[in-house]
Amino acid sequence: MKSNMFLLIFVLFSTARPEQLDLERFKNLREEERYYYQVAEKAFKTGKWELAINEYGKFLKHFPNIPASAHAQYMLGLCHQRNRYVNTAIKEYRKLLTYFPDSAEAPKSQMAIARGLERTGEFKQALPEYHKVIEEYPKHPLAADALWVLSEKDLKAGKTSRAKEKRIRIVVEFGNHRLYKRCGEWLIVRYALYENDPLAAREMSWKIRKKDQTEMHLAGLYRSHGSSLMRSDKTREDGKKFVERAIEIYRKFPSKFPKYRERFVDCEFAIADCRLILGDHKAAVESLKEFPNRHPWATRHFPACLKKIIGIYLKLEKHDYVRQWYRVFLDKYPTDDATRIEFGLYLEKQDAWPDARDEFRTMQDKFAGQWEVAASFHREKQAEKAIKAYEDVVNSDFIRINNAYYQIGQVHQHLTHDYQKAIIAYNNSEYSPPTQMFRIAECYCAMKKWPKAIETSRGIINFFKDHRIPAMKFMITQIYEKRNSKALKDRESAIAMLKSILDHYAGTGAASWAHLRLENYGIVVTGGGVEKD
Repeated sequence: MKSNMFLLIFVLFSTARPEQLDLERFKNLREEERYYYQVAEKAFKTGKWELAINEYGKFLKHFPNIPASAHAQYMLGLCHQRNRYVNTAIKEYRKLLTYFPDSAEAPKSQMAIARGLERTGEFKQALPEYHKVIEEYPKHPLAADALWVLSEKDLKAGKTSRAKEKRIRIVVEFGNHRLYKRCGEWLIVRYALYENDPLAAREMSWKIRKKDQTEMHLAGLYRSHGSSLMRSDKTREDGKKFVERAIEIYRKFPSKFPKYRERFVDCEFAIADCRLILGDHKAAVESLKEFPNRHPWATRHFPACLKKIIGIYLKLEKHDYVRQWYRVFLDKYPTDDATRIEFGLYLEKQDAWPDARDEFRTMQDKFAGQWEVAASFHREKQAEKAIKAYEDVVNSDFIRINNAYYQIGQVHQHLTHDYQKAIIAYNNSEYSPPTQMFRIAECYCAMKKWPKAIETSRGIINFFKDHRIPAMKFMITQIYEKRNSKALKDRESAIAMLKSILDHYAGTGAASWAHLRLENYGIVVTGGGVEKD
């Protein structure tokens, strides 16, 4: 019964892991053989390498010639490997190749020998061992791994052609291998960009992609590579050729793959980007202008097309055209508030503040527009108008009322410097209590009302456990220092606060700052906050 139960568990959890005996050989074990195997396996699974080595050794001593013996021999090597005795592990793997050359563990052992030698720094000795994996087990997946390792070494040595041959072999002979796509991608880049062989690049891409994906991928490679080359005067002309090749692929895509209509949009935008890379901005814009006529079905992409035109003129700093095309966009899509805000902010950068606020006032969301008008006055530093506009928000928009009060406090604190009014506004807000208290403490500091500033700062420390605490402790320290630098009790209070920062925020930037401040007081502390004699 026990034996059957173990078999069931084995079946349920059996995988292709190298440390797992295959099901067929496990089923054929006799009761005594299975017992020895179980004991060894248990030791291995619990990481008791010495015990596992001993038990697998017993298994081999008692049962040297059964099918499972090869696996036990492999496990001996693996146990030594896990125990960091690499040279001993290699010896055990070599024994397996001698006594069980036709076993399932033979390729794994040969690969383990190669990797073991490489890890111990024996690179010259490792190379022929990798070659043995390829030559003696050409169809085994590990042969692909060996080919990859050798190709990497070829690349490091500057032997690109040899590396290419090995990676071609992986693609051709190991279609389901995890390295298949990786090698294919490398080869596509190699053919497309460095060997000027578009046909080979396309054929290689077809192996790992659908044909429509291949075209877009190749065009993208040419575009990005060409763009990179064009940044240097020496390679500019070569770069142009790559970008022009990309344009050609994008252009032909609709006729080659008519059923992939959604990709036509990507092609059109990509062609425009290519024109921009080549410096032909006029052609890029003209191409985008014609997009609705060429693809009348793609209505949901028209806004993106217009935005792209605006983006081109923004890049060229042709501001009359930017305004013109924003107007075209908003006339066509008047409910797009996000774009209207974008346009308004652009107008602000052009110092067209009244025009910007006119745009905000025509937003579909009237409350959002009202807020943007108030924020615009604030950004322009028109204090009175900003306060009036924020008060309008307070009276009409219950969603933004707390933020409006907070912003009124900001205007008074930073623009009018009426700190008392700022404090009143902050107290009216429930936007973010710790932030408001922080601002109130700043206002009291500006008014030199030190006890109030300390009281407010300590309130934050006592009631809000967040990232502002170190900042508040710094503020209190500075208050102690500013209030009366000659008063011993204030000096001691400042020192106590700095030590508190060290105690609670060790290893942070705040602690480093506190450390430096304490040194200014002539107090040197260790990393743990202990004073040095």
